[in-house]
Amino acid sequence: MMLSAAKMILTAALLMSTFSCTTIPEPDNQYLDQQAQQLVETDERMVQNCRNLGSVSRSADMTKFLGIHLTKKNIQLVKRQAAQLGATHIVWLYQYKNSAAALAYSCR
Repeated sequence: MMLSAAKMILTAALLMSTFSCTTIPEPDNQYLDQQAQQLVETDERMVQNCRNLGSVSRSADMTKFLGIHLTKKNIQLVKRQAAQLGATHIVWLYQYKNSAAALAYSCR
């Protein structure tokens, strides 16, 4: 019985370490980068007649960067996510050192 419990714990630890190291690759696409640069940063009043595409956010991997992550990188990745949704405008919810979030809108 003791050996069986040890095997279960070892198996669980192995599965956790395998899946916790898996990352979803960021789309490295020049088109998305261009779209992200063209996004209009605005406030809620300017997007009242636009379609809300949802929120986009990014947080730093604290284990990878030991808590040091440039705000600029998070902002760039949030903009890229918004561009991927087809956004033309974003309204920032927050921008911190290790995370950023915005609402994405399509105003076409």
